[in-house]
Amino acid sequence: MKYKLTSNAKIVNNTTLYQIVALKDFADVKAGYLGGYIESENNLSQEGNCWVYDNASVSGYARVSDGSQVHGNARIYGNAQVSDTALVNGNAWVSDDAQIHGNAWVHGNAQVSDDVQIYDNAWVYGNARVSDGAQVYGDAWVYDNARVYGKARVYDNAWVHGNAQVSDDAQIRGNSQVSATAQVYGNTQVRGNAQVSAAAQVHGNAQVFGDAKIAQSQHIKYNRVISDITDIKHNLAENIEAQTGLVVFNTELYCYTYVREDLSSLHDSELKYTVGEYISVDNVELDQTVSCASGLHVSNAQYWNSQGGGVRLLCKVNLNDIIAVQEGKIRCKRLFVIGVCDGVVF
Repeated sequence: MKYKLTSNAKIVNNTTLYQIVALKDFADVKAGYLGGYIESENNLSQEGNCWVYDNASVSGYARVSDGSQVHGNARIYGNAQVSDTALVNGNAWVSDDAQIHGNAWVHGNAQVSDDVQIYDNAWVYGNARVSDGAQVYGDAWVYDNARVYGKARVYDNAWVHGNAQVSDDAQIRGNSQVSATAQVYGNTQVRGNAQVSAAAQVHGNAQVFGDAKIAQSQHIKYNRVISDITDIKHNLAENIEAQTGLVVFNTELYCYTYVREDLSSLHDSELKYTVGEYISVDNVELDQTVSCASGLHVSNAQYWNSQGGGVRLLCKVNLNDIIAVQEGKIRCKRLFVIGVCDGVVF
């Protein structure tokens, strides 16, 4: 035996935990060294160099084994497993059926729960939360206030940080980063050197890779992005297709808008649309990062499905008249009205 339980005890969540004392020298632990707290010997292996330090605790059916270490005020409970040379410290919590193994680190105020696996050289720290059946591995980092859940995977050298959220079956890999308040979900992949930041969303079956950059309030749902589309002056056609699924022909975009039944604007009853004529607006907001502002708004047909009490118009927009592509829609200063759509448009 390398340790035994002492009579020093504390109660955590109605469970009595006992401080441990080392019975022999191993690793950096010396005989007589007082460690952390466990509920029973089932929580800490008598083999290997594993140890529970400081005020850390292990309880329930949780187990610490091999050369792993638990420090600080960390808590391991439920059926959680910490093994190999993994490290859990600070105020971190590992619970339920979570597994921390390899050379993984979980520290700070991080919480790992449910059926999560953190392994290889991955780090989860800060106030990060990883839950459900998510996995973080390779040399990946999840930190700050980031959330990774569902069946999401973060691996290779990828980083998820800030207040970003990654969920569902999304994969973040390569040297990619998801940060700020960005959300990545669905069956998406973000890989290569791609960056998704600000309030951007990547979802559906979209793929973002290469040197792609997604930011502002861009909502990427269709196709793939391989370029920096944060500037409206560059890669505009790629930006439009990624957010709306609409394809540019030469310099023209065929799209839809939604108006009242008398063909007046939803936001300005004095602004009338006429079939077969151009319509334009003055004093348009020129900030390309703003979605909802003065201008004419168009997108794909499905974008307007939730609207009621009006009609869709099929329109044509020249690329030179586009101001912003954000939140899955396009804001422009001029368009041509082709016709009125009867009934539901696919």
